[in-house]
Formats: sequence, structure tokens, C-alpha cells
Amino acid sequence: MNSRNFEFLRSHHRALADLGGFAEHYAHSDPTSALVKLRLFGENLVADFLQHHKVPRLPQATFLELLQIVEHQNLAPSVVLNKLHVLRTQGNRAAHGSPDASNTQMAIGMVKEAFDLGKWFSLTVHADATVCSLTFEVPQPIATQVELQRERKVALQKLAAQEAQMQQLLQELETARRKAATAEKTVGEQKAILAQASQAANALQFDEAMTRQLLIAQLLVQSGWHV
Repeated sequence: MNSRNFEFLRSHHRALADLGGFAEHYAHSDPTSALVKLRLFGENLVADFLQHHKVPRLPQATFLELLQIVEHQNLAPSVVLNKLHVLRTQGNRAAHGSPDASNTQMAIGMVKEAFDLGKWFSLTVHADATVCSLTFEVPQPIATQVELQRERKVALQKLAAQEAQMQQLLQELETARRKAATAEKTVGEQKAILAQASQAANALQFDEAMTRQLLIAQLLVQSGWHV
């Protein structure tokens, strides 16, 4: 599944590129599916980050449990963790049918958060400085309504095949992660990982305003406020 914003990930992490591509594709036509794909994007990004640094985790660990490992060992800066939590919580709300969780504007905002995370991941894990010059392109509707109706059957068949391939790839990645050798990190190793992760986040100069707005809005909704 090709995309406007995530192809820079394909050479090292095809699954992340595909998940980002699906999210872009669904942003206008099916925002709920887009948000669920972005939750998977965040979960796999964290799993790959931990695997890269050979940090142990439990098999079948949830997204939240993976983030707790990163937080407890202080392996990533707050700006990155906030973006990951936004993808997790908004994806969960969409998956559970929260009425105000899924719309195109929200989906596009979350695609932007995932794009930022993808750049950070490439810079901190692969030292790929070329991502610093990448700019986000807002996903556009893939076709007019008439064209969509005409091509719906072919498009759905193609998407189903791509989804199946992606699921197989994710299963293969999880199997490989379980086989990878891991060891508890020393305090010095943890500090080195955080320094590298923070340096990458600083180089990309993330704007935290939108991420903070989304986090606050989610907390208000959970408290019963209409946002």
C-alpha cells in the first residue's frame, strides 16, 4: 500500500509503511479504520524500537504495556511518548465505537502524528538524516463519489488482498521479535538510548501544541465533557 508520506520507511520497515499507507487511504472514506491502523502503526513502531535496542518484553504485550516499558526505563522523550499515547488512545476509542472519536479531520491529524513518529524512528534507529527535510502532505480523497462507486468492487478486492499480505507480514515480524535475543539494560545503556532518542526529537523540532490539545481533549471526554 503506497502512500504520500510513509514511503521513506519502506526500505527498513515495510509494515510501518503499509500501515501508514492504509491510514492515508482510509482517512476520508473510513476514518475509524484509519485510526485503528494508526494504533497498529504506533504499536509496531514501539515493538521495533525495543527490538532494535534488544530490550526484553513479554510475548503478546499490549501497546500500553510496550509504552510502559519505554516509560519505566526512560528510553524516549516525552514529546515522542505523547504522540504514541495519542495514537493509542484515539485508536482505542475509534475501535470501541466512541461517537466523537472518528472523523476525517481527526484521522488526518493522527496521520500527521504518525508521520512525525516515523521520521523520529528513522532518525534515531537508522541515523537517516534525510528525513529532516521531509514535509507532511495532507491526504486527499482518492476519487470522486461516482468514481468510487464505479470502481468499488475492484478496489475492495485489491484492498482485501493487501490487508491479508499486511497481516501475514505483521505475524512474521512478531515471530522474529520473539526469537530476537534481549537482555536487561543497565542504567548507562538506558541513558544512552534516551540521549539518542532525544537528540533525534530535538533535530526534528516537533510542534507539541496539537499533540497536547488532543491529549487534553481526550481527558476531558473521558471525564464526561463534550469536546
